[in-house]
Amino acid sequence: MRAASKRRGIEITSISRPIRPSDFRDFDIILAMDNQNRKLLMGGNLERHLLMMLTRRLS
Repeated sequence: MRAASKRRGIEITSISRPIRPSDFRDFDIILAMDNQNRKLLMGGNLERHLLMMLTRRLS
């Protein structure tokens, strides 16, 4: 994975850590490595989560 990302100009030099609620505020992009992780991040309700993110950004 590191080699593939490096070929695309993305350096991955750290190890992963659990997502914290503050990460949704602090980072513009959070990548999920597969659908199971994505569902956990979104809390099972993608539309609701996206609406909440947009509301926070616009306020």
